[in-house]
Amino acid sequence: MSIMQGLKESGVPDSRVFFESFGKPMKTQSEKQTAIATGDETFAEIVFAKSGKTLTWQPSDGTILEFAEANDINPPFSCRVGVCGTCMCKIREGVVAYQKEPTATTDQGSVLICISQPGTAKLVLDI
Repeated sequence: MSIMQGLKESGVPDSRVFFESFGKPMKTQSEKQTAIATGDETFAEIVFAKSGKTLTWQPSDGTILEFAEANDINPPFSCRVGVCGTCMCKIREGVVAYQKEPTATTDQGSVLICISQPGTAKLVLDI
């Protein structure tokens, strides 16, 4: 369990949790599964596998995290800027597009949903 997760579970409000990140961003994700968002994405079907929901995303829905929350899916998160890695989840199918390069180290085949959007017409996430 991360310290940030422990603080959250102990009832510490997000507004009272602070952190710093040191070092260069590390890119450990497969090039086939991530890219930088171009703004050209249109509509995408996102399958939230664990939640059992299949929903249609559009650019005005924002990041995958924002879209999930708007649809009563509440994955873990903390920083919302790609630094902490709390929102990391596995990609089962499809490609994501990052709005900016994440700072947090991510596992192979995983994505930080706080700073990403669908990069293919269908995306299946382990959420």
